[in-house]
Amino acid sequence: MTDIREIQFGYDGIVFASAASGPDFALTPLRVYKAIAAQVPVDGAPVANPYTKWNEIDPALPDQDIALAIPGSNHGTREVFQGKVVTAGCEEAGLPEGAPEDACTALRQDVVVEISGDYTETPARLTSNPATVGVFGLSFYDQNKDTLKVATINGVVPSNESVVAGEYPVSRPLFFYVKGQHIGTIPGIEEYVQFFLSEGISGAGGTLEAAGLIPQPADKSAEVLAAFEAGAAQ
Repeated sequence: MTDIREIQFGYDGIVFASAASGPDFALTPLRVYKAIAAQVPVDGAPVANPYTKWNEIDPALPDQDIALAIPGSNHGTREVFQGKVVTAGCEEAGLPEGAPEDACTALRQDVVVEISGDYTETPARLTSNPATVGVFGLSFYDQNKDTLKVATINGVVPSNESVVAGEYPVSRPLFFYVKGQHIGTIPGIEEYVQFFLSEGISGAGGTLEAAGLIPQPADKSAEVLAAFEAGAAQ
């Protein structure tokens, strides 16, 4: 049996944010799916997405044109966006018989802009069109709170605390993996894991937090390291 050891080292989370001067958004995966899907169910049949304003999807949403800037397919956060938001919303929508096979993946081209560069492109979109809702990493929002207003998802405000607690739904733990058979054969593997889980690298205030990682509590890192050293395999 192959000895594969899973090392959790932190979290990734994405937020939906708009201009600080704009209205509040209380979003859910279903509401986002209905805003951006190429086809949506209406009266039991799949139709080309008819919605132009958020409040047409739900009266609780703002009377504002639908416009989103989302991570391009080359972004790691696109996987979180697709799985935790689009696919989840699609499943909740309950697609009728006859819906196209790509109903959970095909997005509108008229209101969705995919950002293939880094997150700094997204604020430019918000500036050129203040109605735009941008989708990007939590850490980027934290660095730009003075100009942005963040949406709740399922009633939860995104924060490091709500991500770590498992309350904020558009997030995930991050892992890397070590082959146990290589320990003692390839020099430095154990030391690398210890280094990676150190406070200075993946802890609060560490190198990876500066790069966008949401750090896990020190006791969680200690637990992961202890399991690795004890030989816990997946």
